[in-house]
Amino acid sequence: MRRLFLAAVLTLSGLGVTVPATFAAGLIIHVTTTADGEFPADGKCSLAAAIEASNTGAAAGYCGPGSAQPDLINFNLGGAAPVIALLAELPAITAPVTIIGGASRVRITGSDTLTTGLEIQATGTTITGLIVDGFVTGIHVSGTAGVNLMSNVVGPNSDAGILVDNGNTDVTIGSNIDTTRGSACADDCNLVKDNGRVGIEAHGGGDIEGNYIGTNAAGTLAHANGIGMLIADGTWTVGGHEAGARNLISGNTGAGVALADCTCTIQGNEIGTTIDGNHPLGNGGHGIDIERPFTSLIGGPGYGTPNLISGNGGSGVYIDTDLRHDGATLTINGNRIGMTNSGQALGNGGDGIYIGEFAPPTIIGTEIQHTGNVIADNIGNGVRVVGVGQTAIEIRGNSILKNGTKGIALESDANNSIAPPTITGTSPVTGTACANCRVDVFSDKADEGKTYHGSVTADASGNWTYTKTVYGPNVTATNTDSNHDTSEFSAPVVLSGGGGGGGGGGAYQPDGRINKFSGAYLGNNIYNTNGNGQTKSGIAKIGYIVEFHVSLQNDGDSADTFKLSLSNGSTDMYRIKVYRGSSDITANVVAGTYVTPSIGAGGTLTITVDVIVKKGAALNSSISRLVTIRSVGDSAQVDAVGFVAGRK
Repeated sequence: MRRLFLAAVLTLSGLGVTVPATFAAGLIIHVTTTADGEFPADGKCSLAAAIEASNTGAAAGYCGPGSAQPDLINFNLGGAAPVIALLAELPAITAPVTIIGGASRVRITGSDTLTTGLEIQATGTTITGLIVDGFVTGIHVSGTAGVNLMSNVVGPNSDAGILVDNGNTDVTIGSNIDTTRGSACADDCNLVKDNGRVGIEAHGGGDIEGNYIGTNAAGTLAHANGIGMLIADGTWTVGGHEAGARNLISGNTGAGVALADCTCTIQGNEIGTTIDGNHPLGNGGHGIDIERPFTSLIGGPGYGTPNLISGNGGSGVYIDTDLRHDGATLTINGNRIGMTNSGQALGNGGDGIYIGEFAPPTIIGTEIQHTGNVIADNIGNGVRVVGVGQTAIEIRGNSILKNGTKGIALESDANNSIAPPTITGTSPVTGTACANCRVDVFSDKADEGKTYHGSVTADASGNWTYTKTVYGPNVTATNTDSNHDTSEFSAPVVLSGGGGGGGGGGAYQPDGRINKFSGAYLGNNIYNTNGNGQTKSGIAKIGYIVEFHVSLQNDGDSADTFKLSLSNGSTDMYRIKVYRGSSDITANVVAGTYVTPSIGAGGTLTITVDVIVKKGAALNSSISRLVTIRSVGDSAQVDAVGFVAGRK
């Protein structure tokens, strides 16, 4: 991940300019006119002359000399929104420089007549705080390393907002400095919007973090680029697990992200939604469109790595290529495809994941906890695999539900047309499968696989038995053979006796999830009474708060209310406070008498739990509690999440 080199700064007194702390030896060149050209009629220092002075280390136009060290160009123009309207292109940047437009964001515009706004050909260049529009290409990076583009507004431009050519390395667009989810594009965030062909086209290598691509600054309305982002080759990280690293890539005319011939890691992004993740702002094409990938990762099992890919006009993830790179693999883990950030339906217009001809071996989820994707409510199939000879598509451990056609669809002999298992008994769940295949067992209300329970290996005769609890109301299963081919879901079988162990379907079913502060929720589609797999931990200093959020989702078919209870209250070392909005509901929750308002099927309600570390808390001590959620409509349907807070 990129260095946060703007975190340490020095402020130049009286200039209103914040300068990277790494800036030391170079000179400061002040742009004092908005006029065009190296020798403007007003006799002041223009931007064109300032770049030339920095390039040469000598005086240029009416600007003083630059230096042999990286210089800084700042703007002393006055006015709230200064505009430099160019009639001739600026000199290419051929020596390292930092250009800072400031809080007012100096606008550089070409009035739709010039090829390039800023041409960067120097390693170690930083561009921040500018508006660049009215060109064919707004910012062009060519043949360099260590270029940083931050806090700029790029667009509209007729072709590309930002173009990074092949051969560039360590290019950083944006940063991973934390911003609060739901806030406007600020800090180091670039706003890349209204560009004709593509918002960002990237070759070479680097990081693209914390940007808004195809929206307004608030992240609520579309300002479409053609394609949001095209990674055409090289090695790139798009997003990341830090809260501020995620990109918002929504509202574009074509695909949100297009990948070709790249080794890419795509993590933590919101693709097709508003910035809060809860409203549609879909890209017109696919969310992620992959062509000829090298080994790449979409999502991941770690904290903050899942992408939210929802509300797009095409498929959530679309893989179709005319060339398979030898040795390439593609991993798609932990993503939420077809839902909002709060778990409501927001399906993509095609399949959740589409895999066409010549795709590399692909892993979609695994049997390891937190690697499965949630693929729900898409108009087409959950996962669709197409093509004669298309094999080694492993689809395991996911939550796949409520898609328009099939949960998993294999077409044209894909995955060697491996047959699904047959379920022959339900107490315990037994059946037949291909010899020595792995059988994944699921619960669902219909014929897909909402809740993944676990896996078992069939014997040499194909017989298998799953002895652990299955919730139902229906049980389904898939086969995966030694070639990593996964089948479609089996025909659903009604669970005799309605299952057990906390539910997972039917008219009434609470689903508790918990996060710490603004992190990802844990516990979706996990139903138990002991908090296993859905407990969060946090630590704080004396006098500080560890904040948790408990999300109650109604996974039943009918509106319901839920009774909340806390396993115990405060102690001498820790004070626990529970809030619904600004209302303190602690006493009732501890007493087990708090009842939520009615929540419709699929609806959610969030409760805040604050754990205050009191003065008497011993170092390395902790407090552990369980929040139990019980359906009022059917008191047998229960879920529970846990939290642990300690002093550091």
